Amino acid sequence: MEPMDIDEDFFEPRLAEAVSSLMGAVITLSGIAVKRAPGARGRAAVAQVQLLEIVEALSAELRSRAGAAVARQYGASEGGRA
Repeated sequence: MEPMDIDEDFFEPRLAEAVSSLMGAVITLSGIAVKRAPGARGRAAVAQVQLLEIVEALSAELRSRAGAAVARQYGASEGGRA
């Protein structure tokens, strides 16, 4: 199988953009929930924290996978020495 042409600089900005968009959506949805349901502020805050933890875990996993792909690509370009 051909090695993938992976550029580290491609992943980081897109990952940051995706995380930012997701957090914006979480904050917006939490704001809507707080306005619609009395007493929802605490639940919305808990949900924000939980979603932030999920996003951070996904971020770490994506960075790890991207790093592994770059290492494989580099190893293939160096004649199989990873």
